[in-house]
Amino acid sequence: MRAGKPILAGKIRLNPEDETWRQVHKALQWSMFYVREQNRLEGHEDEVWSVNFSPDGQLIATASADGTVKLWNREGQELTTLIGHKGIVASVAFSPDSQTIATASFDKTVKLWNRKGQELKTLIGHKGWVYSVSFSSDGQTIASASKDGTVEVWNREGVLLQIFKLPTPANKSDGGFNTVTFSPDGKKLQHQAGMERLSFGVWKMGKNKPLEDIKVQ
Repeated sequence: MRAGKPILAGKIRLNPEDETWRQVHKALQWSMFYVREQNRLEGHEDEVWSVNFSPDGQLIATASADGTVKLWNREGQELTTLIGHKGIVASVAFSPDSQTIATASFDKTVKLWNRKGQELKTLIGHKGWVYSVSFSSDGQTIASASKDGTVEVWNREGVLLQIFKLPTPANKSDGGFNTVTFSPDGKKLQHQAGMERLSFGVWKMGKNKPLEDIKVQ
């Protein structure tokens, strides 16, 4: 079994009585004896960038560098292909009711689709690659994170509600926003930004400055 880089003797010493050792040992046992591949979804013509289960557990969505998103059932059967983006599809997300799919692409757009693969709406506003897309817990609001250094917040009709901007130009030049997610109550957004100089922040809806901005050297 290979799991990343090997742990070299003498580099890390764990006592078998130590809780960390027991947790690692248990996790390795589980991965060796109990985790088994149940299915393999094959069909994309390039790298898969994102995968997500629908909240009802019935669908799997995969987003690819081939510019498409595919929907599959739990048995691994391809149901439909979402075609419309003109670049890498970097992120895919389901609405909480599992009826709507949002996709984020390097073509600078976010698209909304139904479960049949029909395009419902294109959200146009970003000036750079869109890396991440997320639904609020009530399914009425969508947030998208982009290389252009902004997070844009939309309603289901495609109306732009708010734009959050990175606090420093340096972070924008270092890759912009990479990910965005809503808090469970839908009142805050959490982001991760930057490539070489990572930062994490929390924003409150309706405010233009982050509540927290943590930089990682």
